[in-house]
Amino acid sequence: MSKFAEWRDWKVISSVDLVKPLVNQALSYVSKDPVANLPKILSIAEKIAGKESHKAQVRDVTRVLTESDNNWRELAIRLLTETHPNIMKSIGVSFFVNASLIGVPKQYRISEEIGVQVPYAILMDPTEKCNLRCTGCWAGDYQRVRELDYEVMDRVCREAEELGIYLIVVSGGEPMVAKDKLIRLAESHPNQLFHPFTNGTLIDEEFVSEMVRVGNIAPAISVEGLEEGTDST
Repeated sequence: MSKFAEWRDWKVISSVDLVKPLVNQALSYVSKDPVANLPKILSIAEKIAGKESHKAQVRDVTRVLTESDNNWRELAIRLLTETHPNIMKSIGVSFFVNASLIGVPKQYRISEEIGVQVPYAILMDPTEKCNLRCTGCWAGDYQRVRELDYEVMDRVCREAEELGIYLIVVSGGEPMVAKDKLIRLAESHPNQLFHPFTNGTLIDEEFVSEMVRVGNIAPAISVEGLEEGTDST
């Protein structure tokens, strides 16, 4: 059986328009009391999973997220209780529905049609510029100034969605050097989730407000060494 055929066995795939509001309702319900409500939602997810392998995956997640001393459980609870509702709603749809329920089957189908593996995510570097000169990083060794035009990034995101790719990883350089472009991309492509790897020093209150407004940007703060080596300017 092909990978596409396996994913078709998820009962919810044929009702994506129904699933999106259900995901939002489920996240809202869980966030009110994650400890009590998360196991209930996972139990429902196991019931609607079509294949035994998918049910087993849900059971694995349930086990991890219900162990009282598990770090992933603590992280999940904090995400559910401390994340802004607009971001929670957007990530719920763009990641769980678009990237998984819609994106993965589409990727498998297109891969079979064209004979080339379609990736789950793509990585895009909008700029080579960086505001730091961390030890060992190429951005500190070379004076590079090349950047991608917004039109190129917009086309990449559009073509990615056509292939079923909804997760856009953003690197650099320091992607927050081009944060205006990032906000514009997120606004233009609301179905996709943008995941920039950043040193975090250029994230200010204005940008946080914009992230909350668009909803589909989830930064990963890179902390990869001691202060004297990684905060060098």
